[in-house]
Amino acid sequence: MPEYGERSEDAHARLFAAARELYCSLEASLLSTATAASTADALEDLIRERGREVQRALLQGCLEAFAEREQRAGRAPVGADGADGARVPGPRRATAAG
Repeated sequence: MPEYGERSEDAHARLFAAARELYCSLEASLLSTATAASTADALEDLIRERGREVQRALLQGCLEAFAEREQRAGRAPVGADGADGARVPGPRRATAAG
C-alpha cells in the first residue's frame, strides 16, 4: 500500500497518459514513410512543435498532481505570489445580466 502522499503506478499512468499518447504519436510520425524524405530542418520543426505539446501535457500532469495533493492535505491552492487561490480579493464586478 502506498504511503500517504505517494501515488500508485496506475495514478501516475493516468496523470501522464496524455503526454505519453502525444509522445508515441510523435515517435510514430518520425518513423513514418511520410517523414522519410523530410529534411533535417523539417524534422527539427516537427519535433519542436510536437515536442512542445508533449511538454505542455507533462506540465498539466504535474499541475493535476499538485492540485490533488493540496486537496488531500485540505489546503487551498497557493499562487506564485503566495496568495491563497481559494478566493480572489478585490471588488465584485457586475455581470452582463445584471
